[in-house]
Amino acid sequence: MSYNFIQRVSNLADINFSNIRKLANEELNHLSKFEKDRLWGKLDRGVALLDTHELLCQYLCSFGNMHQAKLLDAFKYLPKELIHQPFEIIDWGCGQAMGTINLFDFLQTTSSINQVKKVTLIEPSAVALNRAVDLVACYQKKYD
Repeated sequence: MSYNFIQRVSNLADINFSNIRKLANEELNHLSKFEKDRLWGKLDRGVALLDTHELLCQYLCSFGNMHQAKLLDAFKYLPKELIHQPFEIIDWGCGQAMGTINLFDFLQTTSSINQVKKVTLIEPSAVALNRAVDLVACYQKKYD
């Protein structure tokens, strides 16, 4: 399922966090309310290490909007001189790279997306890290 999810992301006409989150929600449509509630409980209020495709999708659905709002609010305070010159992103505890992909979305609005020269993703969950790498690659493919 995870490979299929990344294929769907890479085929998006408009790749952005909101559309990725919508796809994640669609990935869970086949589950009953009971199964979704059980997944939500396994998130442990957002601090659990995520180790399945379904948990990654549930996390995006459950906490994605909150993270996006906080990130976009913070990004508007970035010094303009910082994002208008080449820079590197280091996303520590990246999970599925929500911070990085929301930054990419923000940089699109400032025409600074091509200033990102390197992305380093650090995450203890191998499943989440693989998803993060794949999502960042989808963005990189779009902007190369």
